[in-house]
Amino acid sequence: MKKRIIIGVLTLLFIISLLVSMYFILISEIPLFMVSFVICTILFIITVNFISTNKTEAEQFDKDIDNIVKKNKRKLIRTYNYPDLLDKKIIKVDNLEELFNKSKETNTRIHYIKTIYTCSFILTIDNDSYVYIIKRKDDDISALEIIIKDIEIMKKKDIEELKE
Repeated sequence: MKKRIIIGVLTLLFIISLLVSMYFILISEIPLFMVSFVICTILFIITVNFISTNKTEAEQFDKDIDNIVKKNKRKLIRTYNYPDLLDKKIIKVDNLEELFNKSKETNTRIHYIKTIYTCSFILTIDNDSYVYIIKRKDDDISALEIIIKDIEIMKKKDIEELKE
């Protein structure tokens, strides 16, 4: 939201300085025209630079994920379906580097699922599934998080039924 306000203000200042430049040309004030034209040009350059360098969250998220995939393309496999985790012990890792180290130790490739809001990385070794999720925003919810929560609830119910 702040970026849009800044872009709006810069654009407005550019338009005002352009109008002032035109006014000075109309009244034949060449030195004032030159000064206002230079100011107008500087504002235009600042506005274009600001727009081109400030990416949206979605663009930055996509760029970050693309960089991860490019750097680690031999270690990763893109998939479009979440693996069956029902019979697995789910281990949430703290960072992606930890997941890549585990992959290297076991010589196992990591599956990743990229959606609009999240990217989930899953490494399955025997009965263990190591999971790491990158979110575009902290409050975004991953489908994998929902699946894991459902599995936890189902396992608790199974344990409670066994106790009875």
